[in-house]
Amino acid sequence: CSSDLIRLIEQYFNNNTPFLQSNISINDVSVALGIPARSLSFILNNHFQQRFTDFVNTYRIRHVNEKISAGYLNEFTIESLALSAGFSSKSTFHAAFKKVNKCTPKEFESSLAN
Repeated sequence: CSSDLIRLIEQYFNNNTPFLQSNISINDVSVALGIPARSLSFILNNHFQQRFTDFVNTYRIRHVNEKISAGYLNEFTIESLALSAGFSSKSTFHAAFKKVNKCTPKEFESSLAN
């Protein structure tokens, strides 16, 4: 049943943090979960209304948000945070961050201080 698969996908992403790998592919996830890539893609597109890349980036940005909220940027740069979250470039990170949070990392950080 698709709700079981949805739960399986969410548990895998929450517990195993595959999104932290910069080169993660839909095939990697499909093999890990034992779900054909076509089925996984269908679920992501129809249930989550996201392509695989956007789905992965949403988890990455949530991870980044938690790190920023925990004061990560007091010791490290936003670039190091982006790389540790699995982004392979600064531009990809910034685009994904704005797409998910509707603001820049600096604006996000400032909003926490208020």
